Amino acid sequence: MKVNINGLNIHYEKSGQGKPLVLLHGWGCDTKIFKALNAHFQQYFTVYRLDFPGFGTSDLPPIPWTNDDYVDFTKAFLEQLTKNQVSIIGMGQGKLRIVTHLDYTDAMHEHFLKVLKSIG
Repeated sequence: MKVNINGLNIHYEKSGQGKPLVLLHGWGCDTKIFKALNAHFQQYFTVYRLDFPGFGTSDLPPIPWTNDDYVDFTKAFLEQLTKNQVSIIGMGQGKLRIVTHLDYTDAMHEHFLKVLKSIG
């Protein structure tokens, strides 16, 4: 599936039913890294796996992005596709920063049910 976020065509996959669970891959990866987890979690959740801009089959950002750019992108993706409380599994140090920021941002507080943080 594709969705346009801030002018970039973003590849994502959605499977299962239930409360939303978003899987955020690490640097140099794409949606395929979560194939096994998706097979398990889709039994209990609506699972979203996305290729971040510049990874997999998503568009490249027009300029090199900072971690803050990826935080802003992730917020926009979640707001556009999930519309309600969501659980997140993030992989890698950059994704840890994203989910930490999302977890503690006052404006987003009610949007997120919980955040499961992991470092890969």
